[in-house]
Amino acid sequence: MNASQSTSFYAGYYATGTLYRMTGNVSTRSHIMSSVLSIGGMPILGAVFFLPTNLLSSIAGSNLTIAWSTIFKLMRVWTFYCLPPGLLGSRVAKNLHEHAKPHPCREVPRPIRVRFLTSPVFIASVSAVMPFSCIVMEIFFILKSFWALKMYYIFDTLLIIFLLLMAVTASSSIVGSYVLLSAEDYRWQWSSWGSGAFTGFYCLVYSMFFYVYNTNISGVVPTVFYFTFSLFFSSLLAVLCGALAYLASSIFVKKLYANFKSE
Repeated sequence: MNASQSTSFYAGYYATGTLYRMTGNVSTRSHIMSSVLSIGGMPILGAVFFLPTNLLSSIAGSNLTIAWSTIFKLMRVWTFYCLPPGLLGSRVAKNLHEHAKPHPCREVPRPIRVRFLTSPVFIASVSAVMPFSCIVMEIFFILKSFWALKMYYIFDTLLIIFLLLMAVTASSSIVGSYVLLSAEDYRWQWSSWGSGAFTGFYCLVYSMFFYVYNTNISGVVPTVFYFTFSLFFSSLLAVLCGALAYLASSIFVKKLYANFKSE
């Protein structure tokens, strides 16, 4: 088993094992989906965004078109070379963590008082402001170097900003989950994920602002390429920050309720 197959096996094992430790039970469909997304999240996003763009560029006769034979070879390698070890790792994790149950809770959920300031969407959108403010200047330099042909050479600063982004995202997610739980609202899972994912949404909005005021891009194909790359980058950032925010909040909630006794 080479490096790529070992990585696929570990990705499927870790994704399903984490779901079992966090939720206590995962259906067969859920553990298959978790393994597929953990292995092929980036290839799936790339296919969704770049296949239509590649089709458009091939119709327009652009020199940026990637050969379709190359694309199909990459898809075949992922399907038959990386996906089976991931499904195997997911199955192994399902068998090993099948009896890992979280803290028991009531079967009947208690009613939630609906308030705007403590709604999960509002808390998620506000919690993502701080992580986005940490990287907005770095996003400007990256977009400037990519679309305005400027040299980007501050990679050490980029590493520091990335570490700061992870710390601020985890902290903001924990604070948002604590506010939500203090308001007697137990729907912290999607709120914590959204507090990180909204960072990608804000980056997409900023890329639109950058397109209007800082670029001279004209034509259909260059414009489609710009927004395709912006959507792809924003989606990757949303998934990364959302996963980190959910992991941090789940650890916090597990530690918070570890010593509570169920009635």
